[in-house]
Amino acid sequence: MNKNRLILLLAIIVLLVSGCSKKNNKESGESANNKKNLSTVIVADVETKQMTRTITLSGKAEGILDIDMLADISGRLISLNKHLGDYVKKGEEIGRIESDQYEYTMKQAEASLLASETSLVTKKMQLSADSLLFKQQSISEQALLLSKNAYQGALASYKGAQAQYEQAERMFNRAVLKAPASGYISYLPIKVGENINANSVVCSIVDDQTIIVRTGIGQNYVHFVDVGDDVNISCNGNTIPTVGKVERIGRSAKIGDSLYPIEIKFKNPGRMLSGMIINLEINKKTSDDKVAIKFDKVEQRYDQNYVYVVKGDKVYEQQVTLGEMINDFVIITSGLNPGDKIVADSMGKLSDGQQVIVKSNS
Repeated sequence: MNKNRLILLLAIIVLLVSGCSKKNNKESGESANNKKNLSTVIVADVETKQMTRTITLSGKAEGILDIDMLADISGRLISLNKHLGDYVKKGEEIGRIESDQYEYTMKQAEASLLASETSLVTKKMQLSADSLLFKQQSISEQALLLSKNAYQGALASYKGAQAQYEQAERMFNRAVLKAPASGYISYLPIKVGENINANSVVCSIVDDQTIIVRTGIGQNYVHFVDVGDDVNISCNGNTIPTVGKVERIGRSAKIGDSLYPIEIKFKNPGRMLSGMIINLEINKKTSDDKVAIKFDKVEQRYDQNYVYVVKGDKVYEQQVTLGEMINDFVIITSGLNPGDKIVADSMGKLSDGQQVIVKSNS
């Protein structure tokens, strides 16, 4: 009988142990399943930082000198000493216009000048003689006045002839086409034998050792830029190994496009040509540290902006006030403090007060 009781007691103990084991396994399974269903979030610390504001502009490259040379006289081009792309020095002869007609006119003016000079000398001598005779009371005052008038007329004629000669000489000399400045010939539309009209373009001369870009900057950015700021240069998607400088900034917007004129100057690295489209980048740091986060971390609901902050193993909606956008960051003017932890990334949709699995952003 005692043996039967012992067997019964052992059976009861086995049943109890088995039941507890199943219960613990069930609870452990449920806990694992619950943990499996939690969303995983990656957190980031809120920090203050000095922001870098990137301002991008574009414009057309120009040489520091870019001028059109115009013909001063009309005539047939009889010689051309330079070609497209050649370098010329100031005063160097580019070509020559037929000058026979201008030479003839200059010689006529020279002859008229000599005649006027001879007449002036004669009238001057006569006036000297008449002045002496008047002192000796040998001629009347009226005679002396006539002599003075004759001298003044001869002097006026001489000055007129001199001006005509100088003008004729200038026209003759302008038959020689001389470079008005040093640089490269970027445009040369003339050919030997062609007739050239006065005020027509003979050639264009560009000095592109230094490049200047004249463009415009919007009102939202003009007050951030200062004369002397560094400018990064790129062209055709390639960064140019030179740094430009902001040379000038206009104080009134252009009519029609509301852009403020700005000029950027830089040394030509050797591959830049006048007329190329240049991309410009100005990086300006903020004056003080700001609380800023990536804009894509901000959630929006109607007219409210909020982020998810992490406290322990839960996330909570935190309303924030947005400030200025700087590149892909937005300044937070209220709602977050340095040291707060926010959701930088998450797997699954979040809600206020939700329990999550937290991982650091590392």
